[in-house]
Amino acid sequence: MGRLYESQYERSIRFLDMARRHGKPVMLSEVAAVDAHLTPDSEDPGFVDGKADWDLWFGPFFSFLEEHPEIKGFIYMSQDYRGTRYEKNGWGDSRIQINSFILDRWVETLRDERFIHGK
Repeated sequence: MGRLYESQYERSIRFLDMARRHGKPVMLSEVAAVDAHLTPDSEDPGFVDGKADWDLWFGPFFSFLEEHPEIKGFIYMSQDYRGTRYEKNGWGDSRIQINSFILDRWVETLRDERFIHGK
């Protein structure tokens, strides 16, 4: 199969491989867990929807970054897409601050020395 039949993922991997070979950094812009449809965790301590959301989107995202060290930065779009024109695409709420489990894991994960933060 030629490049004409490559998926978006396959094209992205090819691009990342090229960047790595040439020693070029990659920046991901406007990433968000729009398909996770984040919700606040229930007051019930046995219900932790944030863990399922983390496992669905955030865990794989950070694993992908780890597998591709040529990715040097990213911009996360922490916003609610419900009620916007993007909702018709199935996008939901991607605000990390509405879910305590996700927010705690987010802060913990970004403390890794790999990540640089602006002041």
